[in-house]
This record gives sequence, structure tokens and C-alpha cells, in this order.
Amino acid sequence: MIQQPTLFPLKELGHLVEVEANKRRLILASVSLFGFVLLSIYGVAHISIDESRLGSFYVICAAFCAANLVYLYKRTSYAIPLAVLNTTLGGICVVLLYRGMTEGFEPYWLFPVLCISLLINRFAHALASAVLLVALTMAAQMLGGLSLLDTPFAENSGLRLLLSLSSMACIVLVTVYRTERASKLLLELHEEDVHRLAYYDSLTGLANRPSYLRWLGKVLERARNDSHGLAVLYIDLDNFKQINDRYGHREGDRVLVEFGNRLANCVRPQDGATRLYADEDVARLAGDEFVITLHNLREPADAAQVAHRILALFENGFRVDGLTHPISASIGITFSECDKLDAETLLNQADSAMYHAKQTGKNTMSFFSKSIAEAVSERRNIEQALQVALAQDLLHLHYMPIFSSNSLEMVGVEALIRSRHPLLDAAGPERFIPVAEVSGQIRSIDAWVLRQAVGMQSQLRELAAFTGRMSINVSATELHNPELPVTLAACLAEHGVPPEDIEIEITETALIIGDELSLRTLHQIRDTGVSICLDDFGTGYTAFSQLMNYPVSTLKIDRSFVQQIFSGDKTHRKMAGMLKKLAALYELQVIAEGVETAQQLKYLKRIGCDSVQGYFLARPMTAEDLIAHLQRPPGTS
Repeated sequence: MIQQPTLFPLKELGHLVEVEANKRRLILASVSLFGFVLLSIYGVAHISIDESRLGSFYVICAAFCAANLVYLYKRTSYAIPLAVLNTTLGGICVVLLYRGMTEGFEPYWLFPVLCISLLINRFAHALASAVLLVALTMAAQMLGGLSLLDTPFAENSGLRLLLSLSSMACIVLVTVYRTERASKLLLELHEEDVHRLAYYDSLTGLANRPSYLRWLGKVLERARNDSHGLAVLYIDLDNFKQINDRYGHREGDRVLVEFGNRLANCVRPQDGATRLYADEDVARLAGDEFVITLHNLREPADAAQVAHRILALFENGFRVDGLTHPISASIGITFSECDKLDAETLLNQADSAMYHAKQTGKNTMSFFSKSIAEAVSERRNIEQALQVALAQDLLHLHYMPIFSSNSLEMVGVEALIRSRHPLLDAAGPERFIPVAEVSGQIRSIDAWVLRQAVGMQSQLRELAAFTGRMSINVSATELHNPELPVTLAACLAEHGVPPEDIEIEITETALIIGDELSLRTLHQIRDTGVSICLDDFGTGYTAFSQLMNYPVSTLKIDRSFVQQIFSGDKTHRKMAGMLKKLAALYELQVIAEGVETAQQLKYLKRIGCDSVQGYFLARPMTAEDLIAHLQRPPGTS
């Protein structure tokens, strides 16, 4: 189903109209109250001096004003009270004119009555009322057999009355007209602002998600009728968060605005992707996520050409206002090949393809396929399984022993997360942890792992006199969590574990040059006394010279190097030794993981690796098995 645009801006527009209506109701109520008081006084006064007919008329008019007040109090409509007031004021004008003709004095009260009558009406009605009153005055005098130039009041008093009424009517009408025009202009301007707020992104000026989905639904229908091809490109900026962390959100906003401007220029007529709707075919969906729709495609390669132009925007960095930012883009592409696809489904397919591009290395494009759809379905199932596992306490830890390469004494254990949920158990951490990072569930998982692992270290010290370290893996996304050092310190204090007994492991790919927030978090962790290990070293892009900037004390050589030591390629064998020698220059401890043969262990020991771990020495153990293993007397198996 296509999502409808949010309605709150339209509610704001309705609120402005309601305010105008309430203002008119307040004016009518004020006039009715004033009329009730004044007409009641005049009615009683005239009755007391034996002018009962005129006094009764004033009392009846006062009753109408009172009825108006009651109606306005109970109802929101003001049409009936306005009609009652117009009728009442018209009657008073007729009475004043009649008395002026018959009793020979000028009806000065006619002027304020005229002003009130005109001010409470809109311009068109006020103009009609003014013309009617002037015509009524002329008719009353003519029907009375009186000339405008010869009246019983005074010389030319009839003409003076008409001119005065006409002049005052013109002045009041101008005021009413200008006020009404000002209100109408304000409403039009507000309506335009509300429309842009409802349908366009306030930062970039591009269409927003609800507006884009409505428009895409119409374009899909047109493409089906005309048998035209249509493609959706879903673009997400890689490493954009680093800009906000390093330079602040204002700089991040400038980058988004500039990227939105450049994005529109990536579509050209020769692509076979005619831009029929320039306001909607490029949209900002949320945050750093954008989308382009290509019409009249001849072949899928046209979409790929546009995607290549987008990726080319980030060659040598993305430069804005003199600053070059190390960001890129991951692009997902899908096509409207099925008549049953709706706008939401098509956009979700492009989103899934984008996610696949991001998972396969970023700065690339990916086309939606059946395999991607299956992967997306699996990801959603894993997200739901993680929710169940967290709610029902289905997570648990296994512990991988770490041994000294010289004495083969256990000098540490690495906490490894596992789950009793069938789906998560089958998928394994290598598949459900990345899903948790994307879905935001990783924060709860990492906090749980910290509490469990530190608590286990306390038990090992107490029950088995364990003197080694507990290594705890932390997700790269958690390095942007300012609460991580606080949570870690709280766990240590709660279980009474010395900080030197804990080591935090982060992957090398978590370190990004210029990521000041991650660097600050690592220093805060190191300041607590907890050591930091760089896991999977050799698989990322960290230069040894950059290690000086990070508070790392241990390097863990990735298992891929260990497994290929005796593969026949001497380069891999030399690489492990080279890593050890370079680590020694920086006084870093080295752990080799993935040791599966005695030959590998012997080689690693010879080149001077400090510690080793792998299936040749021990497999991951449950907490009970680990405690039992440590409690055995030395020399027993």
C-alpha cells in the first residue's frame, strides 16, 4: 500500500482557518453583547417616557442580541447570528430613517449602525449592505414626497445625509477590503508553506518520502499503460555519520544539500530516462537516503550509467566549501518488471539492493534479485528472532581459551555470543550480529555481553583462581555510544573485577581515519585501565603508523593468515612474521587465532607470537565446562 503524506501540516492550515472563524465569532459576540446592553437601556428608557412602540422595538432587538449570544456560546457556526445581526441592524436603520423624516431631525445614530453593519460582514456582503442602505435612504425620502434639496430638517440636509452615509460607507468598505485581502494573502502564503512542508524536504527542497510514494504510484500506473520501463535507484551515503561527528550537523546539512543538487544533474535525456516530473523524480527519503526514478528506460544498462555517474561524484572525496569528506555511496537498483508491484514494494526492493551493496563493500551498486529478496527475508526473520532472544533470555556465552605460545598455559579466554533460538543458532553470530548492528539491537546485545562476561570473570577468579584476561568483543557501532565506557566501568564495579583483567576487542575495520568520536571512546575505555585488542588485524586498511593514534595494546592476527602459512605461497608465511616484527616495534602483544595444526603452532611459536588460540588447542566451552577445566589439577586431561 502507498503511504499517504502526513496530514499534520494540513491540520495546521485548518487551524489557521479555524482561528479566522473564531475571530469572527468573537466580533459577533462582542457586537451582540454591546447591542443587548445598549438596546435594553434605550428600550426601557423609551418605554418609561411613553414611547412604548419604539421602546418595545428596542427591547425586541435586544432579545435578538441575547439569543445570538446563547447560540454563539453553544454552536461553532456563525452564519445564523450574522444573519440575525444584519436583520436587526437593518431594522434599526429603517426606524432611524423613518423618525428622521417624520420628526424632522438628522438620524446621527445611523452612522455608527452603518459602520457596525459593514464591519461584521465580508466585503461583498458589506458592499451590498452599503448600497442597499444608501438606496433605502433615497427611496425613503422620495416616497415621503421630499426632495433631496428641500427637506424639513435644514437646508440641503437630505443631500448632506446621503453624502455622509456614502462617504462613511466608502471609508469602512476600504478598511474591510484591505483587512480581507490581508487575511486572504496570509492564508495563501501559509497554504503554500504548508504544502511544501507536507510534500517537500525542508532541508534540500526535494520531494519527501510520502510525497514521492504518492507520485511513484501514479508513475507506475502510467508506465504500465504505456508499456514503458521504470527504474528506482536507492542511494545511501557511506560513512556520512563521520561528518556529523567530526564537523557537526551544520556541515552535514551542507553536504546533504550539495549532494541533492548534484544528484539531479546525474540524469540526462540521452539515458532514455526523460525527467517528466522534475519535482518528484529525485527525493530525499530520510537522513542520508535519496532516491532517483528513471522513466522510459530502453534497457537496464541505462540505470547503471546513471549509477556510475553518482558514484563518480565521490571520486577523490566529496568536496563542499573547501572541505573534502571521505564519503561514498551505496546504490540499490530495481525495475518495475511485474505489473503487480506497487510503489512501496518497488521502493523496498531498491532499499534491499542498496543494503546488499553496502554489505558487499560499499561505494558500489547492486541490482535487486531473487537472492537479495531471500537475504532480505532472512534479515527480517533474524531481527524478529533477536527480539525474541533478548526478551526471553535465549542468549548465552561460550568461552574460547587463549594460550601462551611458549608454555601453552591458559592466559585468557574470549567471550563468544551464542543463542538457544533455533534460527539464530543456525545462522551463527557472523550472520546475526551484522543484522543487529543495522537494526540497532546491537546496543542491548553488547550491554548484555559486557555484564555476562565481566560476571563470568569474577566467577573464574573466585572459583578457579583464574589469573588470565577476559576478552570481550564490542561492535564497531558501539564506539559511537558515549555510554559504553560508563557501562563498562559500572560492570567492573558491580562484580569487583580489576580493569586489567578485561580486554575489549574491536575489529580493525572499525577504525576509520578521522573518526574522533570512536577515538575518544577508545581513550575513555583505556583510561579505566581496560586494555584494547585490535581483532582480525591484516584484513583492513590500518597502517602501522596509524596505530600510534589508537590506544591499542594487542594485535590479533586474522585466521586467514594462519591458515595459509603452509598453503605453498611463501608470501602468506612471511606476512605473519612481518606482522609480528612490526608489532614489536610498537611494543604490542600479538595473538594468532585459528591455529588448527601442530605445524602452524610450531611456526607461530618460532616467529615469537605471544599467544595463540584455535581448535588444535581447545574449542569454545560453556561456562560450566570452562570452570571445571580450570579446577582440574595440573597434568590431568
